[in-house]
Amino acid sequence: MAITANELMGKLVDDKKYQTMIKRNQKNHNIELKILVDDERELVKELNSLGFAVKSVWDFVNNTPHSFLERNFIGKYNSAYPVLVKHLDINHKKMIREGIIRSLIEKDAYDVAGEKLIDHFYKEEDKNLKWILSVACKKVIPLKERKKYLEIDQYYKDKGNT
Repeated sequence: MAITANELMGKLVDDKKYQTMIKRNQKNHNIELKILVDDERELVKELNSLGFAVKSVWDFVNNTPHSFLERNFIGKYNSAYPVLVKHLDINHKKMIREGIIRSLIEKDAYDVAGEKLIDHFYKEEDKNLKWILSVACKKVIPLKERKKYLEIDQYYKDKGNT
């Protein structure tokens, strides 16, 4: 017998086991969110002190204007690169680290971040972050310079990119 979405939602509202699971998941989510906010607190403070009204490093990622998306920050942030590079060397949670790396995927970040991105590519053990570092290196480091680091291009290609 088929059930409509409204009927299912009505049953779930009355299902104590389901409601307990939802509350537990929300509590776990809030705990994880607090951990991430705490982890990037100093980074955000440093970025704010430079004049960037950001709530997270992720505000720099894909910060182009969209008519349907609200953005905390839009524009260039070259003067933030040294702080972002500094935080590459700090032991941040994976999600914050990913935001830092993705924030450095800007062509004009090469002079400040190029060498550090290469260093971190070779040191990174997490496969997903290593791939993101390969993307960053491919986008930031000029081809002439990147030819010295064939492993980076190979890693990028091995992950299904051309």
